[in-house]
Amino acid sequence: MRFKISFLFLFFIYSGVFATQTSLEEMRALYKQAASSEDACSKLIKCCNNQSTYTEAIILGYKGCATIMMANHLINPFSKWSKFSSGREMLEQAISKDSTNIELRYLRFTIQTKAPSFLGYHNNISSDKLFLLKEINKLKDMQLNKLIVRFLAQSD
Repeated sequence: MRFKISFLFLFFIYSGVFATQTSLEEMRALYKQAASSEDACSKLIKCCNNQSTYTEAIILGYKGCATIMMANHLINPFSKWSKFSSGREMLEQAISKDSTNIELRYLRFTIQTKAPSFLGYHNNISSDKLFLLKEINKLKDMQLNKLIVRFLAQSD
């Protein structure tokens, strides 16, 4: 009897842990909304903090991008700069951990092409674009493939 109760208790704990995991598709959807929605930014950061399913670099990359985009929703220029700087550091750290990850390079490309030029964060646009164009045909994740192709078509 004690074994059954222990088993049920552990089952509910583990099922609760797995239920809180966010799929990569959901994280991508939140990322698309984060530029215009502070709520989506907050949700994406929270998802990244509770994530253990994907590689550390992917999670750090999405968290960095969400932190950068959170700066859009702040008023104080010092707070904006602080968020932008810490997010940029996270994103660059993620890319240094996995520089051949096409999704991370896509994330940086999207951020750098949309960042105002006075921030000085645009030095990888050309190299990331070339990388994306070169690697897009090797990508097996069709949802990510469509996202990248759509963004590349819209960028200069």
